[in-house]
Amino acid sequence: MKRSQSINLSRMRKISTGKVIKPLAVVAGVTGLSACGNSEEAVVYKDIDHCLSDNPGLEQQCDTAYQQALNAAEESGPKYPRKYHCEEEFGSNRCYQYTMNNGQNVFVPLMAGFLFSRYMDNRYRSAPLYTSYSYHSPFYGYWSSVDGKRYGRAKYGKTKVNKKAFDKKPKVTRTISRGGFGSKVAASSSFRGSSSRGGWGG
Repeated sequence: MKRSQSINLSRMRKISTGKVIKPLAVVAGVTGLSACGNSEEAVVYKDIDHCLSDNPGLEQQCDTAYQQALNAAEESGPKYPRKYHCEEEFGSNRCYQYTMNNGQNVFVPLMAGFLFSRYMDNRYRSAPLYTSYSYHSPFYGYWSSVDGKRYGRAKYGKTKVNKKAFDKKPKVTRTISRGGFGSKVAASSSFRGSSSRGGWGG
């Protein structure tokens, strides 16, 4: 898949650093606990600059993690035939045009943050995160995975996540119906109920 020619990475980085959710200092508290043995520590970053400011010696790792998360979001995130369908769920100016391999132009949401975790020696992995800036959305103020699982509140900093949060998600090649992603998030939230103490990505 490829990005629309009207979108370039530097512009996306500027957009993704919007001021709607302010970056927070890395917090000592844990925002989402996972079941013992299935969790790992991670940090939620806003963008590559946020990662670099917290890890001055990990420029390559931050860049790779950011790129991998961005690619995963574009490959596996929801795709809409109309921009306003996307913005209804994610908020005004939170979507951009994206060209798939088959030449079809669709609209996808901007990645609002990404998980960054060290899991082997000096190896790091990441996962994209969405949030909604639309008040009527079921994941307004909450993080969501690209496949519609609602996580904890949309805050940046340290957390613990279920290892499944980093699993590769299936590629999405079809557009989603109007309000379809929010419905998936709502269904996921309803199914989980108060099981948020079971951890992100569970």
